[in-house]
Amino acid sequence: MQTEVTRITQVVGIALILLAGAKDASGDEPRVIDFNTEIEPILINNCIDCHGPDEQESDFRVDRLASLLAGGNSGEPAIVAGKPSNSFLLKLIRHQQPDWEMPPDGRLSAAEVNRIEKWIEQGATTPASYGPAQAKTELKHWSFLPIRSPADATIDSLISDTLQKNSLQLSSKASRRTLIRRLYLLMLGFPPTPEQVQTFVADKSASAWPDLVEQVLASPHYGERWGSYWLDLVRFGETHGFETNRERPNAWQYRDWVISALNNDQPYNQFVREQIAGDALGANVATSFLVAGPNDLVKGQDPKLRLQQRMNELDDMINTTGTAFLGLTTGCARCHNHKFDPISQSDYYSMQAVFAGVQHAERAIPLSQKQIVEAADLEQQILELTEKLKPFEAISTVAGILLEEPIEGTQGKGSVAVKPGKEAHQFGGKTYHWWKNVEGEVIVTYRPQIQGTYRVWLSWGSGHSNHSTDAKYVLDSDTQRVELATVNQQLAVGDIGPVKNQTKWSGFLDAGVHTLKATDVISIIGGNSGPFVTADAIFLQPIMPHVSSTAPPRPPAKRNAVSAKLNEEYFSPRQARFVRFTIDTTTQAEGCIDELEVFSDGKNIALASLGTKATSSGDFVHPLHNLKQLNDGEYGNDRSWIVHDAKGGWVQLEFAEAKTIDHIRWGRDRTGKFKDRLPIGYKIEAATEAGKWHLVASSADRAKIQPSGNNEPNRYQFTGLPPAKSQQGQAWLATLRSTNKRLAALKQTQRVYAGSFSQPGPTHRLYRGEPDAKREQVVANALTAFDSLDLTHDTPEQQRRLALANWIASDDNPLTPRVIANRIWQ
Repeated sequence: MQTEVTRITQVVGIALILLAGAKDASGDEPRVIDFNTEIEPILINNCIDCHGPDEQESDFRVDRLASLLAGGNSGEPAIVAGKPSNSFLLKLIRHQQPDWEMPPDGRLSAAEVNRIEKWIEQGATTPASYGPAQAKTELKHWSFLPIRSPADATIDSLISDTLQKNSLQLSSKASRRTLIRRLYLLMLGFPPTPEQVQTFVADKSASAWPDLVEQVLASPHYGERWGSYWLDLVRFGETHGFETNRERPNAWQYRDWVISALNNDQPYNQFVREQIAGDALGANVATSFLVAGPNDLVKGQDPKLRLQQRMNELDDMINTTGTAFLGLTTGCARCHNHKFDPISQSDYYSMQAVFAGVQHAERAIPLSQKQIVEAADLEQQILELTEKLKPFEAISTVAGILLEEPIEGTQGKGSVAVKPGKEAHQFGGKTYHWWKNVEGEVIVTYRPQIQGTYRVWLSWGSGHSNHSTDAKYVLDSDTQRVELATVNQQLAVGDIGPVKNQTKWSGFLDAGVHTLKATDVISIIGGNSGPFVTADAIFLQPIMPHVSSTAPPRPPAKRNAVSAKLNEEYFSPRQARFVRFTIDTTTQAEGCIDELEVFSDGKNIALASLGTKATSSGDFVHPLHNLKQLNDGEYGNDRSWIVHDAKGGWVQLEFAEAKTIDHIRWGRDRTGKFKDRLPIGYKIEAATEAGKWHLVASSADRAKIQPSGNNEPNRYQFTGLPPAKSQQGQAWLATLRSTNKRLAALKQTQRVYAGSFSQPGPTHRLYRGEPDAKREQVVANALTAFDSLDLTHDTPEQQRRLALANWIASDDNPLTPRVIANRIWQ
């Protein structure tokens, strides 16, 4: 018990010393270490020769407080007042740091080490002669000093004065032929044509030379020539490098941006700022500078290796920014303080915090204001043309509801009859079902579960004399029964006999236009003749707003087969808050959709940017495919979603509010590159309340997909019309197609390999540059010997880059103008 009490007393005593420094473990006043008599002699006897006024190994002095606190080139603070465990000096003198043991030729006694530890614990005070705790970096080198223009001097006078001082003379005046060749080769990279040379030689006017210079500078080849120097400097490449060296198909836009900037005489400070923070300045392509260098696409499985790869990516950004704009090898400070330039290791990682949110990636570039106006105009034209073409829409392009014949009836499972010679364009499959006829009884029931106004088309199995001649079709609602038709099932539609006793599909019989509710059912009731009743497909053809319900009916026709590129689903307008797309079968593997669009008044309301939320039954896990891409407004395989289940999986959209919808558009890959994973068996449902689904479209009324893959939609039909009307419709369609292409081109080109940005987590200084050797957290900053950005840990990612860009491009920064002047002068 006494031992335990003593241990508790010791712990409390240590805590009190650390927190207040008032008493030691025994309760007495602690003995204060005297620096002059107890610490300084140790430093003089063991350290001063290599770390004093005469010599500063590793740029470290023990006779200056600022140096003791900051440490040497390692970047580690030698002493952290009050925190012995964080003080690098103690590790060195305890020989805990391999190859860095101090003193190198001996070892301090345990008493001396303990004394130094106690001194640090007590605050590491030093006499005034040791100087301040923080020394100001003196920038003495001429390149670090502010630029001063010589008074009353020009470039010519400076050259002339220097030549005279060295007893030299200007070269003799070049001939006109030499001048024009020199100008062309220097500024454009190729010689002038013989005709251009002759024209200049013959021009004796005083303005001949200035005019020629202006002409050469106005050439588009000027930007190409000088842009190549810049692209080399910033390590631009259109491949990723490393062993895979895959292409970057959208990196070219940065090359063109550089050329354009030079040809347009863009101010250099703007040129600099836009490459670091162009996304904040309306120059999105320019940030390609940040990710222009190599990127290892093959990420390691080891987390430590992946972290090292990420550090290498950031080092490339830091080092290129330093060398290209500042003329400083900032990368040297990754593992230790720079040995020559005024760049500490903390400075390096502060710059890393600026770029920590930048990732190698393509990104969608927002349209410019001019492009937004142009796109809006094209969309309006498309809307007007689509409205004009509505009378020409083929019935087959409107999504009808196909009700396959039920297998189960009131008398049990029906018998099957095979329809020989079934044609591909016909409905109802290759079979129909039949049951024993019971007069006045419901034989079989169809449950559409839809709502809206539809023309009802009936079909049955025909061709046999033992079928009922008066089977009755009825529509039953909650309140009434409406008779649809009484049918002679021995004959097909339009046949008058005789009955040939050969199994046959009837074709469709028009049973009129009816308004259905979700609970309504269609039943077949037994007649008073014939022993058997048959059932086959029923087709519900929606009555579209622009088509009169009294217009001559057109028999159903199958819609085009599903296309990997684009599919349109048109249906009668209805209110919906939810839309669900269920995938039953695919061409292979799990189904994939690159974009699901739902239209209300001609506008896509499915976009996530409008507040629409996407959910699913489950997602196939893959880095290229995820749910948020289903309604992001972008097309293509790498912007798609894949369902988790190969059969029965679904994806659902929930709009911000209920809207009237009449059109759905979807595809596997709008770019046309991928055709696998295509959903070919599907249904689309809508609901105003979650779970109360109504079928609006499905694959049941589509033709089978063709092996050739030629399944382009055929929305409009111009046959059977007066020639003038047909020609007008076809002209509108041609204009619509060209306008759609222009709009697609306007939007499709807006992707560029310019990096992606996100708010980064904390950035730490790394001891010796090792990713797992984290030290203190740093704040995003510039090089502190020159200036401070005055940012915080929470400063938004974009603002970090913008602040650094503004500092680099500032008129007060002496490095930037000197560096670009040297590059051009060389």
